[in-house]
Amino acid sequence: MEIRDAARKTILKHAEVFAPGHFPNSSYPSNEPTWLVMITTKAGTLPSKTSFFPFDSEDSARDFVDQFPPGADITDKLDMRRHSAYMRTRIENLMDTDAAGDWLNIGDSDGALPWQVLKDAGINNGLVTSPHVLEFLGPKRVSRIKKKFGENWATAAEFEYCYLELPHSSPAYLAALYDFHYYITGNDFSAGYILRDLECLVYGVESGAVKADAIMAAAKAGGEARAMAAVASREAILDEMSRLIAQGKKPAQAADIAARRGIGKSGDANRKAWYRHNSGT
Repeated sequence: MEIRDAARKTILKHAEVFAPGHFPNSSYPSNEPTWLVMITTKAGTLPSKTSFFPFDSEDSARDFVDQFPPGADITDKLDMRRHSAYMRTRIENLMDTDAAGDWLNIGDSDGALPWQVLKDAGINNGLVTSPHVLEFLGPKRVSRIKKKFGENWATAAEFEYCYLELPHSSPAYLAALYDFHYYITGNDFSAGYILRDLECLVYGVESGAVKADAIMAAAKAGGEARAMAAVASREAILDEMSRLIAQGKKPAQAADIAARRGIGKSGDANRKAWYRHNSGT
């Protein structure tokens, strides 16, 4: 492998265009070009990563998306964006500030996966809490939540809905729980732990571990069964040869006779088993 070449394939999982004022990331600089393309990619076995690409117009943004259908191998195709004058200026600006450490993270930014999960689950549309969630809670309860949690009321409402309606091992519930800790309780430790759990579920680590445990258990059971069968076979060989030798047969003759009677794999294998038994090995 050439150490300057890509070592992993980068596969596009999702691409979406956002109009001005509809960015899922409210911290994105307001002076950036007006349209954003959000893409979710997966490089090898690493966690998925969400990236944003700015454009001056809707047409240019949608032309960019059209080049990269879901499932496409885009390992080298994004370099043209990285090498653009705009991206060069952007990386220079980031490197000159304290933002580079956050921007160059491994995997997704903290809230990207929970955001995508809640959107895919229909808890919200990426920006606004879904009507069925509000209907479930009822207007009086929603009003109380708004009064208590202020600008974070939607996070609280979505978590309460998920707590009451969804299995607590579901990705959607964990995503809502992450948001609740991240935005409301401020418990960063719990938020980080929940995010890792969410990644394990969504990216198949959990199911992979369960399958691996099942394979290991089956292999262990199979090994134990084979060991027991081997012991039983060895005892049958030794018992038959002992009986034949007691009748006056030599060990080599007894080994061949036992094999012809279907005991042991062969006369030679039976002789070896007999001599190992007598030598204590």
